[in-house]
Amino acid sequence: MQIPVYSTKWDKINLVTTFLMSGPPCGWLFLIGSGGDGKSMATNEAITLWRRSLGEDIEDPISDIVYLPSYVDGAGHKIVLMKKGEIPVVKTIVHVLGWSQEWHFMATEWGASIARFERGNE
Repeated sequence: MQIPVYSTKWDKINLVTTFLMSGPPCGWLFLIGSGGDGKSMATNEAITLWRRSLGEDIEDPISDIVYLPSYVDGAGHKIVLMKKGEIPVVKTIVHVLGWSQEWHFMATEWGASIARFERGNE
């Protein structure tokens, strides 16, 4: 399996934003990388863009997008987002610090999209 690599800020944000705002109403995205490579930045920016696309005031803590309890350990961090509405949307983003056979198995079983983030010059 060839995993696409993203190194620019805007490519990373666009990847996560596209995942959140398109495709099926449920899905998984695995972002692989080391600390400081933009996984959290891209995820947070994409969530902000998603909220803005819904016409929300991003300063208002009340949102149509709900963060469900997440899981954090030394190997990964899971963020689950649910958009309320007629057709609920549940998107899960997993930040993975080290790619292994176990992560590969989970991503394959769950039909996840996978991308590697690397530090860029931007």
